[in-house]
Amino acid sequence: MRNKLRRPLAFLLSAVMIVTMSGTPVHAVADRGQPETGLCEHHAAHTDDCGYTEETPGTPCGHEHTEDCYTEVTECVHEHTPECYPEETEDSVSDNEATPANAEEREPENCPHICDGESGCITEKLDCRHEHKVNGGEADREGGLRRDSECGYTESTPGTPCTYVCEICNPQDSGEADEKPETGIIKQEQCSCLTLCTEGQINPDCPVCGAEDAGLSDCKGKAEKEDTKQPEDTGICKHHQEHDDACGYQPESEDSEGSPCTYECRICPIEDLIAALPEEVTADNADGVRAQLDQILALFSELTGEEQEQIDLSRCYALQEALDEAAAPAAAADVASVTIDGQTTNYTNIHDAWRACSGPDLVATLTLLQDVDLGADSLSMMGGKVEGRLTFRGGSHKLTSYNEYGTIRTSKDFFTLESGTIENTHSDSCGVEVLGVCDFMMTGGSVSGYRGYTSRMAGSP
Repeated sequence: MRNKLRRPLAFLLSAVMIVTMSGTPVHAVADRGQPETGLCEHHAAHTDDCGYTEETPGTPCGHEHTEDCYTEVTECVHEHTPECYPEETEDSVSDNEATPANAEEREPENCPHICDGESGCITEKLDCRHEHKVNGGEADREGGLRRDSECGYTESTPGTPCTYVCEICNPQDSGEADEKPETGIIKQEQCSCLTLCTEGQINPDCPVCGAEDAGLSDCKGKAEKEDTKQPEDTGICKHHQEHDDACGYQPESEDSEGSPCTYECRICPIEDLIAALPEEVTADNADGVRAQLDQILALFSELTGEEQEQIDLSRCYALQEALDEAAAPAAAADVASVTIDGQTTNYTNIHDAWRACSGPDLVATLTLLQDVDLGADSLSMMGGKVEGRLTFRGGSHKLTSYNEYGTIRTSKDFFTLESGTIENTHSDSCGVEVLGVCDFMMTGGSVSGYRGYTSRMAGSP
């Protein structure tokens, strides 16, 4: 009967305890930082400014104790037993009853105990005189290692705490915050930016920087650091698009540091030099372009035929042609033109133009394009009569000579001077000497010479 009542009573007692339990308020606090280290989401790593340094652990002493490090200590641990004392006799015991004082006065004359190492009375006590010799010790002075070379002991170095105080995780009351009477909680607007706001890049979700008329100076974010890490040079290029056994490349892994690609592209450097060439050759860059082309040609000559076929040298050819044209001497200017049957040909040499007019049965016109000084030479048609007509047009130009016979010596049927000046500066010569039977006419221009305009060869009519 008693056992049957126990279970219902237990259920009833549990129900009463659950109903009467009062709720215990629990407040959740976000773990926004690590006070012991000073790190938080806004100060994720220590810097030189925060001053944090880790404690440097020391190195334990490696000295091993020897016999010299111990001393003998004798301390008897034996406790006397009745056998250690002499037996009591009638002479040693008085009629009076024995007292404790009498018992203590007895000497353990019969004690067989001997103090030695086996009995535990003689022990070795550590009395090591070894010194670490740090901070001014002998080893420190001689070797400058700040530790004994035998024991290897070094002292630990205490660290320094982080002095960074996060104003976001740990806001400080400024007296300007709004207080909510119903909760008693002070609401402080704090910058929540992780990255420093810049002009045109403002965090609109930040209660400080996203506010109207907010200044960039109020932002507490950190400036982004430029990624100075150099990308891994894998040796891949358009001429070596994947690694093979010959290049030996192995990527880095958890178990291996990997190995670099040993392929060296000889085409890419040349293409880079070609890409750096200017669009045209000028007087200022001609020497530099010539040096670049020489460098490209030297590298190109070291390639195999298959490699050379992969390089486009069209820009190099165009620039080299421009350099050659710039280096070529300037073309001689035309001095005269000859027109025969309506066809005009320019000449850079006056004698070539004169010979073109000297053929038989030609009707030709010789036109000066600039002043011409023949020096001691003359324009001569030697020999007999030559059929045809020759018209000379000098325009504003002058044909000069100091030939002793004349500046022009002609045997054409008809020679006409339309314009220009024919001059001879010899002391006994003329401007035009007519050879044989020739009809000379002047419709314009002028002829000058010591002996006048013209002269006829002896025997001429």
